[in-house]
Amino acid sequence: MGEIYDFQTNYIAKIEESSKLIEKGYIDQAICMLEDFLAVVKDPKIKQEVNKQLMTAYLLKGELDTCEALILEIKNQKSLDLTIAAHDILVAMFQGQEASAKQKQEEYQQLLGLTALSSKNLVELIYQLKTYYESVWYEMIEKKIQVLEREGDMETQLLVISDLRTVDSLKLQLFQEKFEQLLNQCEVNIVKTMLFELLAQKDIECSVNFTQEQNHQTLITTTVNFEAFYATLEEALALLTEMTLDEVTREVLKQHVIFFYQFSFPFIEEMNPQVVIHELAQALFRMNLTETEDEEAVEKTEKIAGIRYKMSQYILSLSSLM
Repeated sequence: MGEIYDFQTNYIAKIEESSKLIEKGYIDQAICMLEDFLAVVKDPKIKQEVNKQLMTAYLLKGELDTCEALILEIKNQKSLDLTIAAHDILVAMFQGQEASAKQKQEEYQQLLGLTALSSKNLVELIYQLKTYYESVWYEMIEKKIQVLEREGDMETQLLVISDLRTVDSLKLQLFQEKFEQLLNQCEVNIVKTMLFELLAQKDIECSVNFTQEQNHQTLITTTVNFEAFYATLEEALALLTEMTLDEVTREVLKQHVIFFYQFSFPFIEEMNPQVVIHELAQALFRMNLTETEDEEAVEKTEKIAGIRYKMSQYILSLSSLM
């Protein structure tokens, strides 16, 4: 079997290829490619260069802890330079650890034996990199918001919201006005609810108007305004767990229960969890989950007509939601 040699052109080509992937926004693919390449690299100098590119990819993705762990690994190998030092200090700054960043800067001055001029170069490099990463992050978030503004298919929008969950609150705060405008223009109830929840969790306050039929309500994106939603949903899912169903049906119903309450938010006070589950099962699977002795009690639920009407709206919207 032939031996794999670490030719200089091999790693340069890999770094260039990863840079192109990063430019296109495919950071995860770039990380996977670099990690795979590192597994076969033997030359310490080449390994350091690939690690530096991987360090950049981690930081661009916002994986500060992973980046910090990689830098520590590089430091343990006694392979340091200004770029690695700048990134180590920068990670501390992005973590809000200003005292740690200052301490690291002083440590690197000793470790690298920096002169006054070299120390100045390190500081300049730190702020050049800080500007670069922040500008890239801003552009990436802006592109994701543009996808939400276009109101494409729901799957794409949910993927974007999922990506935004990994973004630091301070970065998202820059787009507070844009998010508020987006929320008030959003016509897809489930997407609107999920975005509302995201901003509440990130402590980004927006004033949001909700209108469904004759109901109108204005809420601020805070976790307090989501407590009733969580409580009702928890009750519904607990009831679903107790029911005798096969696992596939249970999982499908679980997802639809979540979607239905997101679809109905914030007007969920009258959405009895038991009735919601029964009506969903009937509408989706033609299943009657109501026991004979309980049927009369369910039918006597005062708001069942309202739930059925809301359910019909939800079912009609499924073609555009899925």
